[in-house]
Amino acid sequence: MEHMSGGRSRNWRIGSGIAWVSTSLAIVVVGVLVFTRLPDRARKSIDGVLRSLARRIPGARAIHHRYLESRSRRDFSTSGDYWERRYVTGGTSGDGSYGQLARFKAAVLNDFVSEHRIRDVLELGVGDGNQLGLAEYPQYRGLDVSAEAIRMCRARFENDRTKQFGLLADFDDQPAELTLSLDVVYHLVEDDVFDAHMRLLFGASTRYVAVYASNYDSVESAIHVRHREFTRWVGENCPEWVLDHHLANPYAYDPRDHSGSLADFYFYRRAGTQSLQDN
Repeated sequence: MEHMSGGRSRNWRIGSGIAWVSTSLAIVVVGVLVFTRLPDRARKSIDGVLRSLARRIPGARAIHHRYLESRSRRDFSTSGDYWERRYVTGGTSGDGSYGQLARFKAAVLNDFVSEHRIRDVLELGVGDGNQLGLAEYPQYRGLDVSAEAIRMCRARFENDRTKQFGLLADFDDQPAELTLSLDVVYHLVEDDVFDAHMRLLFGASTRYVAVYASNYDSVESAIHVRHREFTRWVGENCPEWVLDHHLANPYAYDPRDHSGSLADFYFYRRAGTQSLQDN
């Protein structure tokens, strides 16, 4: 009898767990459907709830990911407008600028800046500034296409005299020893925007360029994502630059739960500059 009772108890716990997960997933799905019909102001608060549920409920992250894809398709006009709207409505720079991915990028870049005695850094696509909060750079300038992103960064780093921010359109051509493009290349879906980004990225650097991105050609279901084999573009357009080092991501993308990242680090040096491998 005790054996039978224990078996029923285990079955009850398993059944209760399944019911809880199913109910939670149903709540997420209903929330997603309702969310798409709400005005922007209401979406801002509810999106935080859905994002929190997606982190805690098994299987909910994939549902939330599919929802974000459909939302981006509906809201998209140009890549610049997409990011402005995203920040104005309470969105963030994305998972890559938070958690273990952000810590990984910060550790790599902070070590690089220290080891190579970089005096100033220029970043194209600073975003919401969360990634920057982990950075250790002597002097930094961050540019972005989004006025809201620049407003947020200026407010967040108001008392930090080592950091400056401005709109990409207002760039004054002042170079830096290291230029950065982090999680940006695969969000530049327009050919002319991608080309302009790459030319500025390499044209504004005097020593090194660090790109954190995917590196293959693919058009994704998410309308604001387009993967590009950017290393081929560099080889064809920037003969004075050498791909010195490729650092694979220890947190590679996992399609089962959409965790991790498709991006790796690619470090370039201007011809005649000390090789990264010499250190």
